[in-house]
Amino acid sequence: MTFVSPKGGKSPCDPASIEAFKDDEGCKKFFADDEAQKLVNETGKLSDVKAADFDAVFYPGGHGPVVDLAFDEVSFKLINDFYASGKIVSAVCHAPAVFVNVKLPDGTPFIQGKKFAGFTNEEEEQAQGAALVPFLLETELTKQGGIHEKVDAWGVKVVVDDSGKSTVLTGQNPASAGVCPFARHYSLAPSLTILSSLASLSPRSSRSSLLKPHALPCQTCCSPIDDPLHDILAELTSA
Repeated sequence: MTFVSPKGGKSPCDPASIEAFKDDEGCKKFFADDEAQKLVNETGKLSDVKAADFDAVFYPGGHGPVVDLAFDEVSFKLINDFYASGKIVSAVCHAPAVFVNVKLPDGTPFIQGKKFAGFTNEEEEQAQGAALVPFLLETELTKQGGIHEKVDAWGVKVVVDDSGKSTVLTGQNPASAGVCPFARHYSLAPSLTILSSLASLSPRSSRSSLLKPHALPCQTCCSPIDDPLHDILAELTSA
């Protein structure tokens, strides 16, 4: 499993998220894990990886993707490459924002006609972020023809869309995220290789070091280990 960020190197965490989730068991485990912390400080660079070397890509959330990966041309190409190759494309919480500026080769918005979940406008208002972000992902992706599915604010919602060339897997919020979703399936699919692209949180690791799940916050936006996103990813990747 390989974790990358746009610039590589040390990936800072959002102090407000750290404070908000300081009592979360997954977050506490993550910050107490020396190996995980080492990985956070030694990330790979997004431009150095190719979709051909991986079976899936996963974008964790937090506000980071809304301000960098949503405008990153390298990320756009990777998403298209994974999708065209029939490989899983996954994003949770704020991370579906990475689809906002992605166009398919024919110019169609990537999200058009696809079901998706993501941080809702209501959740953004409650988080007091609506006036700070460059766009509201629910509004923008719906405007582009995405089919938004959601539950009440802060509830669990995971959506799997198989309508196109590959599976697009999305989750609504922290409760739909959990620890790094792909880590768990190494026991189910040991040959699986996964690229996790994060705005500001990106460890790089050998496969063997992730045989035990690390509590990896989604941009330090954590949720419980037992989570539906894990189960769906495990089913898709072990099939």
